[in-house]
Amino acid sequence: MKSKLKSILITGGLGFIGSNLINKIDKKKYNIIVLDKNNDQSKLSNNQFTFINSDIDQIEKYYDTIKDVFCVVHLASTSIPAKTNTDPVLDIQNEVIKNLIFFNFLSNKGIKNIIYPSSGGTIYGEIYNNSNSVDQNPKPISYYGAHKLLQEHYLRILERNRNLNPMILRISNPYGYNQSNYKIQGLIGTVIKTAINNNEIEIWGDGSIVRDYIYIDDLSDLIIQCISQNKSGIFNVGSGEGYSINQILKKIEKIHGTQLNVKYIKEIEFDVKSSVLNIRETINYFNWQPKISIDNGLEKLYSKIKHKEQ
Repeated sequence: MKSKLKSILITGGLGFIGSNLINKIDKKKYNIIVLDKNNDQSKLSNNQFTFINSDIDQIEKYYDTIKDVFCVVHLASTSIPAKTNTDPVLDIQNEVIKNLIFFNFLSNKGIKNIIYPSSGGTIYGEIYNNSNSVDQNPKPISYYGAHKLLQEHYLRILERNRNLNPMILRISNPYGYNQSNYKIQGLIGTVIKTAINNNEIEIWGDGSIVRDYIYIDDLSDLIIQCISQNKSGIFNVGSGEGYSINQILKKIEKIHGTQLNVKYIKEIEFDVKSSVLNIRETINYFNWQPKISIDNGLEKLYSKIKHKEQ
């Protein structure tokens, strides 16, 4: 007799992280349910999933569809750092409160396992001792980071009450194919696409800020491991290596073959100067290691974007 597949709910499944994740998940192992208020499925390589075209604040209506879900990968989000820091009250209303209600819904319905993508780049604030570790006390300097931390705390309270098993992933700066919100979020994709189209590249600040970048395939592999774990915890997810924006520009310029047209503009007030994640605990716990180097990742993404733009 054929065993029943385990069901997973992926909110925001048609977005950047969600679409890459769905394309990598073994469809023979899981029954996938996607909830997204967008309905453009062009980023997905197959249609082996149940689709709910809605938002998380309407989840009660679809309980019969998700009642057998054993794990939720909660990728749905309207928060963007620049927008949140400009209007934090709106983000509280549209993102934080909505998520807290969603967490309570899962808790009340007995859907205990949730994977929550937090922000490794903003939670900690300024870097401490060369890299940020999950053991240190987070001190965000932006509203975006503070709101992410608030939601982490709420999940931990629900964990303490034994109502949820949250796997909190403090993700650095993911990049890769299907990151379509160019000029809004995602430095690397924006620079590559702008360079290919021979347009001016705007950089906030002098290009000296340092970030930890992780290729989307490596992030997807780790999330798939998290789905199978059924455990809780907080983990940093990045490459463990830091590169300045200027270093990234030089690498992309080398791949592009001609000088980039770069314009430096006023820096963002809420940007930390350096953010690099300590990923040792994540490597040891999951026996996972980022496989794609920054140079390999940039080459892969450049090739894909160039093929699409031509």
